[in-house]
Amino acid sequence: MSGLQLANREAAVVLTKQLLKDGAIVAVKGIGGYHLVCDARNNETVTRLRHRKRRPKRPLAVMACSLDSCEKIGILSSDEKELLTSMERPIVVVRQNADNDLASEIAPNMCTFGLMLPYTPLHHLLLEDDELVFVVMTSANPSGHPILYRDDEVLSSLASVADYILTHNREIVHPIEDSVVQWKESGLEFLRRGRGYVPDPYETLHDVDGFVALGGQQKNTVTFGRGTQLFVGPPNGDLTNLDIERHGQEEYGQFVQLSGVFPHTAAVDLHPGYTTRVLVSDPSIEFVSVQHHHAHHVSCMEDNGLTGDCYGLILDGTGYGTDGCIWGFELLYGNAGAVERLGHLRYTPLPGGELCVKQPWRSAVAMVLSLLPQCGEAWLRRLYPSKDHEIDLIRTMIEKQINAPLAGTCGRLFDAVSSLLGLCHVSTYDGEAAIVLSELASYYEGEEVAAYPYSIDKVGSLFEISCSRMLEEIIQSILGGVPVAEIAVRFHETVAAAAVNLLLHTHEEHSGNVKEVVLSGGSLHNRYLSAKLRSKLERQGFEVYEHRRVPCSDSGISQGQIIIAAHQKHNDHN
Repeated sequence: MSGLQLANREAAVVLTKQLLKDGAIVAVKGIGGYHLVCDARNNETVTRLRHRKRRPKRPLAVMACSLDSCEKIGILSSDEKELLTSMERPIVVVRQNADNDLASEIAPNMCTFGLMLPYTPLHHLLLEDDELVFVVMTSANPSGHPILYRDDEVLSSLASVADYILTHNREIVHPIEDSVVQWKESGLEFLRRGRGYVPDPYETLHDVDGFVALGGQQKNTVTFGRGTQLFVGPPNGDLTNLDIERHGQEEYGQFVQLSGVFPHTAAVDLHPGYTTRVLVSDPSIEFVSVQHHHAHHVSCMEDNGLTGDCYGLILDGTGYGTDGCIWGFELLYGNAGAVERLGHLRYTPLPGGELCVKQPWRSAVAMVLSLLPQCGEAWLRRLYPSKDHEIDLIRTMIEKQINAPLAGTCGRLFDAVSSLLGLCHVSTYDGEAAIVLSELASYYEGEEVAAYPYSIDKVGSLFEISCSRMLEEIIQSILGGVPVAEIAVRFHETVAAAAVNLLLHTHEEHSGNVKEVVLSGGSLHNRYLSAKLRSKLERQGFEVYEHRRVPCSDSGISQGQIIIAAHQKHNDHN
């Protein structure tokens, strides 16, 4: 890419189409930022794009020229067709048609992929060609960095990634990512709430005027309150990256101006290591700490207009607990004012702490060593024959309690089983191990399967789920040659059954509690798991509520944080 202008106006579009058909990677300016675009049927080009962007496996979104074309590569329901053609034009996660002619590298090891239709005149012009029906349309920024939208940064930032740039003279003032949604049995679900939906406000039953919630460290979003209106901002990304942090600060300042809200109180996550406070430069703002899973609970309550006490099943990856351990498989009861923890997944060590998130095999080794002390180590050496030294190190870390915090999270449980099954030992993108495992069960249509054995015990005042017997049978099935997909479906069934029975055990002791339950946490993006939880709970007479306006993942917790903070402050003043 030389920086020389090759063509302009109509000639630029004509040239770009020919370059794409010839196998080029072109950075195309949209309305919210730049995308990297290439022919989605050219496997060599898609592979080259992955190599240049350093994105080895994460699924790539595909833009199709028409709805008819979409139906040739995806299996679409009427609801999914309606989403694709809606004025918001989100990326819709759909089931792949097995005999589609897309490049195999579009979505490796996946039965789903993200599909979208053109939403700008430039997109329509590019796809007005019978030989260019499908293009990859992925954000141009390097993974983990802010969206690329400033013209003066594009040439230097993409010199080694894009072969050419197609731009226009309309300035992008507010960058924003494409929205990503999926349609489940319960309705529309946001995986990422961005272009087309942000910054539309919505009404709440609470007075949130002058409050702001700063979200979580990962999948960060900020929510502002004006009167009884909530403004949920665009996704910022992971604030552990300095560039993302600066971008978040800019977005915060722009959103203050856009919403006309000058906050006096900011809600932040209870985690002592989170850096979300740096988004705010006003020294007069008062900070209120909110426990992570309480925020999930209340976020889903807010999505459904609930204000009274209810149960919450919160299944996610990481959240700092009030006991200093890592929570993520929680049964709660309460409301915005207060919540009580009633049950959880039994704790196991995380050797290396956050390193386990990127290396799921660590979670697998630690979980098996902890829960199966008699036979686990021998089985691990058979499953991981090249990791004898690492297994010894992890055993020592656990025994001597060296950098091995205790955790009980649904995300790490999925990671461990994914690694044991040989699906993903090292994640190349956020949630890869759990996502690849969930894909094996997403569209399961066979006979109902039996759950693996597990136990629920009363430990002190809390009920605990123990998965030791499940892990034992899973490992025996792996060593016995049972098909991976069969094990995956039974594992999903076990997680759903254990979560529901945790609630039933608790409700027997608290029979006066309301039989309403909200479902939240990133693990609930899993189609099979969320559908099973809903059906099992409804059969037991519970009213079940899921997210409707914000994602169930950490992208939605700022909505819960702001309601909790406002409730706390108003109560303090009364």
